[in-house]
Amino acid sequence: MAVQSIPKLTKREGLVLERYAKSASVAEIASSLSVSPNTVKSQIRSIYKKLGVSGRGAALARAVDLGILRSPASAKE
Repeated sequence: MAVQSIPKLTKREGLVLERYAKSASVAEIASSLSVSPNTVKSQIRSIYKKLGVSGRGAALARAVDLGILRSPASAKE
């Protein structure tokens, strides 16, 4: 079995991904990070590209699979 390489996200992309995982909207993420919504959209596109996905659900599932994010079930423990 091939080893999956873990993409290197920037610190800001990591923060965006964490908030994205908590169902925050682009506007909410932008406000919390004091950046424009367009900046957040750009960072989300970059995250999708690095993870090789095309949507929110796929990005979050891939991030959990790679160990970048904790699964919602383990976060409650």
